[in-house]
Amino acid sequence: MDEIDELLSQLKAEYNQPLPENSSQPKTPPPPKPSQETSSPLDHLLAEVKEELSSQKPSQSSEISSSQKPSIPQSSSQPNKLLKKLHLEEKEDNPSQFSSSSYPQQPSSSSRNNLLQELQTEFQEQEKLEASRRQQEQLEKQRLQQQRQQRKQQALTRQAQEWLNKLDPKSEEGRWFEEFSYSYDSKLTAAIHYLEALRETGSF
Repeated sequence: MDEIDELLSQLKAEYNQPLPENSSQPKTPPPPKPSQETSSPLDHLLAEVKEELSSQKPSQSSEISSSQKPSIPQSSSQPNKLLKKLHLEEKEDNPSQFSSSSYPQQPSSSSRNNLLQELQTEFQEQEKLEASRRQQEQLEKQRLQQQRQQRKQQALTRQAQEWLNKLDPKSEEGRWFEEFSYSYDSKLTAAIHYLEALRETGSF
């Protein structure tokens, strides 16, 4: 306001400054000064200028103070606000899709427990299948071994029966076998054991 008052005072002083006297012109008495109660056109003009300058100065001072502060670029903040608004609207429209795309979905404890249970069940089933397979293989081996033993026993029985048919009871071997067969249920069983012993020693 001090600068405005100085400017108005200078304008008023220049306007009221008397003209220089001219010697050639006759002196005329100065016009009577208007009373203080009446206002001149100059006062009206100065009042309007003062009012206009007063209304402009707050805006100028605010512009000066704002220019002294660090300016924040509006071009960057405004798009960020728009992007944030669009981001929120998209989240409200499709919250499930937004959450799944923004953050990796963490498996819950129940899902992990279900997965572990499935893996444990599958492992147990594989163990059962493997145990059943081993058992089947063992049974097959026993069956084959029994078949071989049966065939061998049948062959020995035929050979023992043939040997008994050819044995002379009156011969030395016949009399010895007669005594040997007393400890067995039948002469056929005794003959089978006798032929097995001869086969092991290589005499048969």
